[in-house]
Amino acid sequence: MNEQELNVENMQENIDNYNRKVAKKRILVTCVAYLLTVLAVGYFIFFKFFNTSFVMDEDNYIGVAYSTAWIIRYPAEIDGKKVKGIHGYYNKMSRTNAKYVYIEDGIEELKSGSMDIGAFAHSDIIAVRIPDTISHIGDESFLHAASLKKVIWDGASEQSTIGDYAFYGTGITQMDIPDGVDTIGDFAFS
Repeated sequence: MNEQELNVENMQENIDNYNRKVAKKRILVTCVAYLLTVLAVGYFIFFKFFNTSFVMDEDNYIGVAYSTAWIIRYPAEIDGKKVKGIHGYYNKMSRTNAKYVYIEDGIEELKSGSMDIGAFAHSDIIAVRIPDTISHIGDESFLHAASLKKVIWDGASEQSTIGDYAFYGTGITQMDIPDGVDTIGDFAFS
């Protein structure tokens, strides 16, 4: 083998080594890009569906302090304390992107706050699930929640009440009220 053939063979070997290194780098870059994409999507999903911060007062009423979630699940217990209800004063629904609300079994009341701020008044929710443990839906609870179209009742506790203007100004066109509701306030529906 002459020197020229040896140089061509070495050049070919160098080119092959270079191509292998480039291919490995491309695979590594692709894997890193894929991993970053998965992490970014996971981060987006977590903060869009699950990031909700609650506050609780001394009477065990809660509200949303902040949320980026589309679905808010109100827990019946926080830090080992039973939640009595959802309080309008603490529930800052205007600071959320929530469209769907799920209230867990065990919560007893949707309470209006000072100055009659309803628990979900003026919110953009589309649907809400109300458990049979709710015995009182306070005045103006869903006042002017114009996007609200669907209320899913899981029954009603005995002697349940729906307060004044509770569903006034909502987008509800039909609702089956559970048999346990015995008192409906003035202008509860419009």
